Amino acid sequence: MEHGRITEWTKSLCCSAGTLPSTYLGLPLGYKRNSPLLWRPVLEKFRTRLAPWKARYLTLGGRVLLAKSVLSNLSVYYLSLFKMPVKVSTEFNRLVSNFIWNSLDRRKIHWVN
Repeated sequence: MEHGRITEWTKSLCCSAGTLPSTYLGLPLGYKRNSPLLWRPVLEKFRTRLAPWKARYLTLGGRVLLAKSVLSNLSVYYLSLFKMPVKVSTEFNRLVSNFIWNSLDRRKIHWVN
């Protein structure tokens, strides 16, 4: 009964029916509130934009500027609708500090917290 009704609605609206979880306007739908899974696409984009090979060719100031610009742009859209869990915030901070301080494939001391 329900499937037939949904099919009828989709035909009348000229659209298709989907399942959750899915995305709409780049935002995920159907996840539990404040779930770390909700933030997985943002973390992946963050990792790819702050790739270790980019750090190799930048000065310390360049790495800081790139990290700040990526941080401020990627998560703002999500933060306008969702509250970031502490676990995800910790992961963001870890990625940024590793990008800034571990530039030449060797571990350095994190001088600034």
